[in-house]
Amino acid sequence: MEALEIIDIIEQTTTDFNNSFNPEKYPDIRIGDFMAITTDGNRKTSMKAYGEQSGTQDLDNGLIDENTTVLDTEDVNITAKKAPYIDWGKSVVYTSLGVERASALGIKLDTVKLENLRGVALRSIQKVALTGHAKRKDVTGLLNNPSVEIEDQTKKKKLSEMTGSEARDWFLNLFKIGYERSGGILMPRTIAIDSMDLLTLSGKYDTSITDDKKMNVLSVIKQSLREFTGQEVTINGIPQGLALKAGKNNSARACVYTNSSDIIYQDWALAPTAGNVFQRSSLSFEVPMQAQYSGAIITQLDKFMYVDYNS
Repeated sequence: MEALEIIDIIEQTTTDFNNSFNPEKYPDIRIGDFMAITTDGNRKTSMKAYGEQSGTQDLDNGLIDENTTVLDTEDVNITAKKAPYIDWGKSVVYTSLGVERASALGIKLDTVKLENLRGVALRSIQKVALTGHAKRKDVTGLLNNPSVEIEDQTKKKKLSEMTGSEARDWFLNLFKIGYERSGGILMPRTIAIDSMDLLTLSGKYDTSITDDKKMNVLSVIKQSLREFTGQEVTINGIPQGLALKAGKNNSARACVYTNSSDIIYQDWALAPTAGNVFQRSSLSFEVPMQAQYSGAIITQLDKFMYVDYNS
């Protein structure tokens, strides 16, 4: 089989691969649980321009009468920012022998290699969305934006050592503080916290806070938050222990906010995409995969809060 024929077969495989995506193959990718994903950028840009917002909300002025000639003003302070993109690329190799045998048997060329590489790309993107990049200090994630205010709870009891009622009150207080930080404008709807802490709470039963012996502490906390906020509240577990030492002095860190595209998002200028095939040697052919993405971009600082605590 000629090299051009082999390239044609591989290119058809990559085209079919790029046109298909099954989220069920990547159950650990949960970026959307923590932030919106946008696609505003393109391959020609290296930075994403945005604005960090903070505004005045004086509800007592604004009175006018027949003698008023000048109106009180309200303003939104917007600090111009630029978030850099990360350019990512890796490749997989197909051998001429493998392609020829698949073709001779009438078997569609296997995309397992490409699926695996896409998984690597998505996990890399998710880690950047949560914690930024170790080699790119200018790229920050959900857990380490230096502009976000921190609520220090490290002098309080460890979350794992709290009783059910103490843990419930702790979560309720976080939402109360988050609401006050927004000037009483927006009640938070999302909390992101270490997944093992959630697992601990889900395995704890405390009859002092519920008569239902089958209801764990985490379920009681969620019910209490719904009643307190008057809305559905989402508690998301941050995977891989990424939140455990994200706070100051290696404390754990939780985020209290609302998962909305006007508050926090990650921009994908290029989703993981297989590129053009090229001949690597007389016996092998390489398929590159590239992606371009930002870290977590937080635009409304008064609606986002870090909580440093002892796990």
